[in-house]
Amino acid sequence: MFLKIFHKKILGFGILGKPNLRKNFSIVLIVILGFSLYMIGYILYDYYRSYTTINALHQQFDQNEMSGSINSINSEPNAAICNGETGNIIDKFKPLLKVNSDVVGWINIPGTRIDYPVLQSNDNEYYLDHDINGNKSFFGSIFMDFRNNIKKKDSNIILYGHDMKNGSMFHDLVYYKKKDFFESHPLILFETLYKKYKGEIFSVYVTDTKFNYLITNFASPEEYGAYLDTIRNKSLFKNNVTVTTKDRILTLSTCSYEFKDARLVIHAKLIEDTNENINY
Repeated sequence: MFLKIFHKKILGFGILGKPNLRKNFSIVLIVILGFSLYMIGYILYDYYRSYTTINALHQQFDQNEMSGSINSINSEPNAAICNGETGNIIDKFKPLLKVNSDVVGWINIPGTRIDYPVLQSNDNEYYLDHDINGNKSFFGSIFMDFRNNIKKKDSNIILYGHDMKNGSMFHDLVYYKKKDFFESHPLILFETLYKKYKGEIFSVYVTDTKFNYLITNFASPEEYGAYLDTIRNKSLFKNNVTVTTKDRILTLSTCSYEFKDARLVIHAKLIEDTNENINY
């Protein structure tokens, strides 16, 4: 009975039975389909462009000139970051700075697909949806908090990245929610323009945005100590990494989906690495 009424009122003599409305309805469907196909095509193209760009970076990180899909968009190092000084920059970064002066480092987590340049803008918005070439991108980039300064010894260096469903950017951080992965993948390799570090992971947790873990420096050792105690106590798992107020830490932040505005956070103790053979 319902189907007969639907056919008569809607498809037959009702709303869509009128020729003009049927035509308009068809046009709307065509527009929706066309837009959907466009978005799918754009996302696939964006993924291909991101993939080829990152691959080119990996292949040419140690070379003197950049080529291929990577285009030079800036030629001078970011003065706000380098304070006008370009001395003591690690040689392998000089070609990257010709690509984009916002490059401030590189991050690699062994045993994951996280292996990316780190950028920094004058806000925490731009690299949410831009790649190293300055192109708009769903994938964005791995980027450092704009308040950090790699020329100074900030207590907490904060890096952000999307949790992309295709496994790119900071997606693989999700595996640290499992105890066995947390225990078997304890290190982060992090390099700024000037220094190499190993990060010993000591805390991983999911939180909401009400908890302020995004603090780069602290008013006193006591305040920093209280912060370190809090983030260690929040960790899903415990280990034997010792962290004191004399140490610096690295914080990785990405989206999580347990609840609205959830964030997955990982903290690591930074240790300067004088080994010249760190490979990315």
